[in-house]
Amino acid sequence: MGHSPGCHLVTLCALDPKYLSVAKLKHTDIAGVVAWSGGAYDLVAKVRAGGAYADYIEKTFGGSEEGWRKASPLTYTKNAMEGPAFLFASVERGSASHRAAEQIQKAKGKVESRLLENRDHFTANHLLGAADDSPGKILLEFVGKAGRRIP
Repeated sequence: MGHSPGCHLVTLCALDPKYLSVAKLKHTDIAGVVAWSGGAYDLVAKVRAGGAYADYIEKTFGGSEEGWRKASPLTYTKNAMEGPAFLFASVERGSASHRAAEQIQKAKGKVESRLLENRDHFTANHLLGAADDSPGKILLEFVGKAGRRIP
């Protein structure tokens, strides 16, 4: 599970086999991935959109479009069909999370996209476990389903 930039990392690790291979794992060893209120799944698009994220991406992954593409989880969606189940949770409709879920679905991967109602980017995470925690129920439901997929 990852929140904010952690969504990029957990999704990338689950889709690009080079990261798990270091730990002698493959993407089929993971039951589920939770991307909780993130938006950096296509770094090329994120840089082109401008704003502060463009600077962070360039500082982290270099100044070339090829480097951003290699670091983008959506570059590796072809691996989604045989990999883990994904939950993309977002606080806004039409977000990068929803678009990432659509790409994984097109690749015949197991994916859910859920809207976290009455939350913003920060309260999506900070209010997990609070009274009337409907996002927490979404998370627990997904973890329960993903856990049943473990052989």
